[in-house]
Amino acid sequence: MPTPPALSDTEWDVMNVVWDRHPVTAADVIEALPNRSAQTVKTLLNRLLHKGALCYETEGKRYRYRPAVTRERCLRQASKSFITHVFSGDPGSLVSHLIEHHRLTEDDLAALRDQLDEAKKPGRKRRR
Repeated sequence: MPTPPALSDTEWDVMNVVWDRHPVTAADVIEALPNRSAQTVKTLLNRLLHKGALCYETEGKRYRYRPAVTRERCLRQASKSFITHVFSGDPGSLVSHLIEHHRLTEDDLAALRDQLDEAKKPGRKRRR
């Protein structure tokens, strides 16, 4: 499977609407993003089509957009890129930073402990 496209912050906004509500029309996305102009949303939809993040079907004169990539694949790609560029490829530094500089609830910490325990289990396959 090809690598999902890198998304800008505004493209993430549009993709989140599409992932949550698909299929959607441009009008649906414009309504969901009232802080964006209609022209901006249409430009972003077109850009996402060209990047291969969206696909569409026609319904009369309207396009109905669907995601062509999953949110999970895009999140995985974005987090990998972020860790590479910001934390020199060291995911442990990211986790340390989050623990040190962000308020984590007891529930957050318990979930993190569970995930760390799960990661230590022998034979666990790691995603790359």
